[in-house]
Amino acid sequence: MQHVPDAAGLVQAVAEWLDGLGRTSLSGTDRFHALVAANALRIVERELQAGPNWHARDRAAFAGFLTTGTTAADDAELATSLARRISAGDLDDRVPELLAALHGYTVRRVSVDNPKYLLPEDRP
Repeated sequence: MQHVPDAAGLVQAVAEWLDGLGRTSLSGTDRFHALVAANALRIVERELQAGPNWHARDRAAFAGFLTTGTTAADDAELATSLARRISAGDLDDRVPELLAALHGYTVRRVSVDNPKYLLPEDRP
């Protein structure tokens, strides 16, 4: 049976091709654009590998800090609601719990955006 790559594998292949092209065959603006495109595809690859539930984990963790009955339509609204509660001092009695949730969120985001910036203890 022939191996059929998944979406992450296809994205990885194109990223590697663009990276190689940018480093060996192109120069100037074309080189820069090829390397930027390869980097963007690597971010997409990591997001695909993280799976469909990684955003849901963040939403669930942050929703626990909202007041009862408050719902957020999307991630931006959820972040805005959480920021308002933090600014108002509503969560001052939950700082350790909040910091743990924010740390988990940050590690998940950085592991997709640019994992080389993670601390060794936060790397998978």
